[in-house]
Amino acid sequence: GITVPYLSRIFKKHLLCTPIEYITNLRISHAKYLLSQDYSITDACFKSGFNNYTYFISKFKSVTGITPSKFKKEAEQE
Repeated sequence: GITVPYLSRIFKKHLLCTPIEYITNLRISHAKYLLSQDYSITDACFKSGFNNYTYFISKFKSVTGITPSKFKKEAEQE
């Protein structure tokens, strides 16, 4: 019995991000886990809930500051 705008305001007030940002961050976190477990970038993209590879690369870089391939390379070196 609440409106979408009200839910969004409450969500942002308590979690300091919008529901979409929260979900995107969860998906990127899962993708980072998959990449560190030696999944391919394509597999990590689709298994973490993204339907578009190019969009995934863009979002991954905007959230983490590096590309998925660079993240994967760094994870392999650890």
